[in-house]
This record gives sequence, structure tokens and C-alpha cells, in this order.
Amino acid sequence: MNIVSLIMQFLTPALLGKMASSTGLGGAIVQKAVGALVPSILSGLMGSVAKPGGAAQLAGALGKMDSGMLGNLANMIGGSGQNDLVNNGSNMLSSLLGGSASSGLAGAVSKFAGIGDGPAKMLMGMVAPAVMGSLAQQQKSQGLDAGGLASMLLGQKDNISAAM
Repeated sequence: MNIVSLIMQFLTPALLGKMASSTGLGGAIVQKAVGALVPSILSGLMGSVAKPGGAAQLAGALGKMDSGMLGNLANMIGGSGQNDLVNNGSNMLSSLLGGSASSGLAGAVSKFAGIGDGPAKMLMGMVAPAVMGSLAQQQKSQGLDAGGLASMLLGQKDNISAAM
């Protein structure tokens, strides 16, 4: 299993198109930004699970996720639930990665994709629930506890590095 590919398969061209229209960015730019965001978020999460208590914090956050989140994501982007989605995704990343790391990630993607910080943060808030929802599905389907989740994520290091 390659977690990056798994998440990118979920982020369909139609979903990326909705992200593009809701951010006012072109489709190719959104695809470039999202292609950078997914492995960057996963890399940040790898760093957080390597810290004391980080795996338990991630497992707890995944346990609180709505199991229908991935299915509802397409309806929320561009819809009335978009602001909540973006805020929840951003807040979740800030709590797991730390506020400065989360802001740094948005800034790096902003520079890489050639977009402003605002659209980068908005995209990050949209992509974070897809990443977290995919991790939650893997956690549930494989019956992983916090340690198993950390091992699974750390075992994806080569795939994440290759995607970056």
C-alpha cells in the first residue's frame, strides 16, 4: 500500500475542479498545490508521531473524525459547509503539527505553486480532511492502535519522500 497514492486517488479531477473554482485558481495550479500538500501533510504527521505522545494524539484525532467525511467532502467544497471544512481541517493540522509548522507548510506550498498564502491555507484546509479521513480508514480497516498507526505512517517514509 502507498498512502500517498491512496489519498491522491480519492482527490479526483472533479474534486480538484471544485477546489479550483472555490479558490479562484486554475485547475493545473490546484493540482500542483494539492500534489505538494498531500506528502507535505503526511511528512508533518510523520514528524509528530515520532514525538512522545504524538501517535496517541493523532489516533485520538482520527477517532473523532466523522466516518462519512470522505464521502461528504465533494458536497462540502463549494457548498455551504466549505468554511467549516476549511476551518476544521486547518485547526486539526495546527493542533497536530503546531501552529508555526502548519503556517510554514502553507507558506512553502504557496511559494511552490505560485499562489498566495490565503489560497494555500484554504487548499490546505480542504486537503487535510481528505488526508486525515484516509488515515482514519486505514486505522479502522487494519485495526491499528496508536503504535500501529505510527508504524504504518513511518513505514510510508519512502513513498512520502518520493512524492515530495
